[in-house]
Amino acid sequence: MTTYVGNAPQSGAVILGQLPMGGIIAWGNTTLPAGWIECNGQSTSPFPELAGIYGATVPDLRGEFIRGFDNGKGTDTGRVLGSSQVDAFESHGHNTNMRSSEIGGSADATGAYITPHALVGARGADSSNITDTTIVDSFGGTETRPLNVALIYIIKAYMADTTPMALGILAPNKNYIINPTFSVNQRVFAGGAPYGYCFDRWKTSDVTTTVTMPDANGFVTIALATGTVGLQHRPEDFGYSGNITISWEGTSELIFRDNGGSWSTATTSPAVINMATGLDATGAKALIVFQNGTLKNPKLEIGSSATPFEYPDDASELIKCRRYYNKSYDLNTAPASVTNVGALTIRTAAAGSPSMIGMQVQFPQMARIPTIVWYSTTTGTANRIRNMSSTTDLTVSSSNYAGESSTGFPVVTIAQASAQFIEGQYTADAEL
Repeated sequence: MTTYVGNAPQSGAVILGQLPMGGIIAWGNTTLPAGWIECNGQSTSPFPELAGIYGATVPDLRGEFIRGFDNGKGTDTGRVLGSSQVDAFESHGHNTNMRSSEIGGSADATGAYITPHALVGARGADSSNITDTTIVDSFGGTETRPLNVALIYIIKAYMADTTPMALGILAPNKNYIINPTFSVNQRVFAGGAPYGYCFDRWKTSDVTTTVTMPDANGFVTIALATGTVGLQHRPEDFGYSGNITISWEGTSELIFRDNGGSWSTATTSPAVINMATGLDATGAKALIVFQNGTLKNPKLEIGSSATPFEYPDDASELIKCRRYYNKSYDLNTAPASVTNVGALTIRTAAAGSPSMIGMQVQFPQMARIPTIVWYSTTTGTANRIRNMSSTTDLTVSSSNYAGESSTGFPVVTIAQASAQFIEGQYTADAEL
């Protein structure tokens, strides 16, 4: 196909992106495109939008032909949309050509599907008055079918590409949830019961709640959450009060509390909530908690309607996350790891010179003044730095870096009698 109605799409991916949720197409490869699943009768429970269209399962179209829904036309009456129909063969007959012989009073029958068969009548002057039963042999295979090609029917289950171009609509509303795809993971969480922050901007507040890493389709699974605990997110103030909409994919239910202090009842996606003015006691705009089940692409937006989820780019999300958590370690190195890659190094003055020396550590503006924790590069012990000259850990307290701010903190080495080489790693935590 070389012509299009309207503007030409940029690529096949754009065409796939513009197809509506629940759309069904024939596919010629066992590897399915992102966002699509096979029409094999499987459960829709991981795909809430799809479940709203088709119910508990997707159609099972394996080995089936599709027929247009009659919808009042009268050609195929008595059907409901999505119903199956057994095979049938329209009632019909076959013509038989008969030839009689005046001699002997016999005749032969020929025609379509006829086994040659002698027809015998009364011998005599009028031997054309004959009767008999015509035998029609079986002919054909085990089913009635036209010429065909085997393809897989697939159905659109979730939005894999939600850029405005792919959707063919205006850009979705801004998402006030930071790190909604769980892609930023500075603490290098590997799944389990974190009892605190796991993915950046996400935490649990009890020792039992477990969270998995995202699966191949981007879903995390939350388990063992009870009461008002689960996987939490605390959005900061965005200068708005009134209706907000929180939407997500998966089986997890949401509970919500704003600065008014009362919890909402558990609800499924989407949830429209009237948010009060101001902040709660933690400085957060609200507390969002997702409970037991699967979760993907949570979104908080202003207004009373859910708009499509727009995948953020990882670089932008990392910048946002570093307003709340920063570290000297490499991005994929967990805090408290034994390593000096990225470490801060200090050389104290030589003997006879002042025994303490200071410098300033600076980082991009954080949401508030962070809590600083130092780690030894050799042992990984918290609240320690490493004296490489004496091969010992030195205890660090807040007095060693007093004067921290939301953009950095001063570093003052611990007093030493002689010149020393000191190094350490740090984390800066400004979470709400």
